[in-house]
Amino acid sequence: MNFKKFNILFEIDLVENKISELTINSFGNLSKLTKLFLSKNRISRIENNSFMLLHQLKFLDLSGNRLSYLKQGMFYGLNEVLRYLDVSFNKIEQIEHCTFERQPSKSHKLIWQSNGVIV
Repeated sequence: MNFKKFNILFEIDLVENKISELTINSFGNLSKLTKLFLSKNRISRIENNSFMLLHQLKFLDLSGNRLSYLKQGMFYGLNEVLRYLDVSFNKIEQIEHCTFERQPSKSHKLIWQSNGVIV
């Protein structure tokens, strides 16, 4: 999966595409992207800095995947602009300290229903 040549996209819908991992090269320079739908895939691994170049991303849906933990660096670069993050219906049992660089403002929404015990 490589979108380096599509830097004018504002929204990408990759729902139910059997994607298993996201890497730092997955989204290239999609600097105008504001919405990314990745629900109902098989994502179990997100490499640190995978979203680093998505400077305008406000909406990220990772629901219905196979994530078991959220780690520091996973959402690096998104905390300033991201307003909606859905990680519901995964297998999340752990959120690493400092996963989210800053305290979310009142306008942030994090959805994590139907996951495991958060440690």
